Amino acid sequence: MYKHVIRLVHHQGWAEGHPVEIFMPLCEGNVDDLFEPYKARHECKSPPNYHKPKWLHDFIDQVLDALSFLQKNKILHHDLKSDNILYTRSKDKGVTYRFLLSDFGLSITRRRGVWDNKKPGALAYRAPELTQSRKPHPNSDVYSFGIMLLELLGVYCGDEATQEFSWREKLKGFHVRNYNHYRDEVPERGADWGRVEDLRGHSRVESLATYGIVPSAFMYVLERDPAKRSSAADARSRLLPLRAQPRNGPSEPDLQPPARNPPAVSFPHIGPPI
Repeated sequence: MYKHVIRLVHHQGWAEGHPVEIFMPLCEGNVDDLFEPYKARHECKSPPNYHKPKWLHDFIDQVLDALSFLQKNKILHHDLKSDNILYTRSKDKGVTYRFLLSDFGLSITRRRGVWDNKKPGALAYRAPELTQSRKPHPNSDVYSFGIMLLELLGVYCGDEATQEFSWREKLKGFHVRNYNHYRDEVPERGADWGRVEDLRGHSRVESLATYGIVPSAFMYVLERDPAKRSSAADARSRLLPLRAQPRNGPSEPDLQPPARNPPAVSFPHIGPPI
């Protein structure tokens, strides 16, 4: 298997009446364990801290490389989230991290142009096309990765898909000048209509890039139209150059926008301004 995908070492117990046992390499933990210190510091209405763990570069590089491998082989993980990515550490030449995609229980493949029919995984990480119509796209996993990255950077968490006015208050905390113009943009009702609370999170995630709260590179990863969204390989090339801004010293290409009130921007919304 691929270098950033968990390897199957052995399996047994397929006879009737016996438990099926699957053996994989032992890892130190999952990425959710690594996220924990950063999640603990997150405050929903506070400006982002733009955390930069030492393993951020390896995380972006290796996970998107693994997703690119899946795309080339017409495989969709379909349940990409932080506790489905394992890691190991090596201390031979400093601390280096190796990340491995795991838990392919909900994964699907594309045969003769048609994806397998299987319910997608965790709602908080689901791409818009999966919450709205459950029509998978090769770039669906890329959106899930973008949500993970926003969580890690301290910009967004799934708990923030609450009342619309609460999201406007969050934008206000980010010093967005026309925050009061924001409206949740929810797709029109369709045959596979999801609950409104399931769908409005996508509009809010998109607003983080539209209002300049995160760099423009995120717009390509979090694009709601999967056909316009970055592939895994393209997302990797766009996101790898980003670095967190140092607390002291000259600025550099970074994950943190300048501390200023952004200019008024045009953002699609529903209903009149308040």
